[in-house]
Amino acid sequence: MSNLKNLRRELKAWGRFWASHEYAQGFSSKSNVEKVADACKLGGMQFSSVPFEINVPADIDGLTRAIDALSVHERLVIVGKYIKKKKPAELAVWAHLPTAKSAEFWLLRAERALL
Repeated sequence: MSNLKNLRRELKAWGRFWASHEYAQGFSSKSNVEKVADACKLGGMQFSSVPFEINVPADIDGLTRAIDALSVHERLVIVGKYIKKKKPAELAVWAHLPTAKSAEFWLLRAERALL
């Protein structure tokens, strides 16, 4: 990652990827009746040996590993900003920080650490 602008672009893509894979995002695409009908047609329920298998692209995985190496406050503000899409004031409350300025401070510190 050569500069802050490119890093933020990559973090936005990272956030969109993980936000789209969060558990319990809303209503199911199929009703319960459709699921039962599919099970009857297929001759039983189909289960995977791995309950939640996600194919993570290499660039997303690399960025995830780098973020995991950050401090707790840095990880919280990165997740809050790029996955949860919180504004600075909401981010401060969500990350248990005293003010929006402190959330901005930790966010900038985390982004610099990822460079």
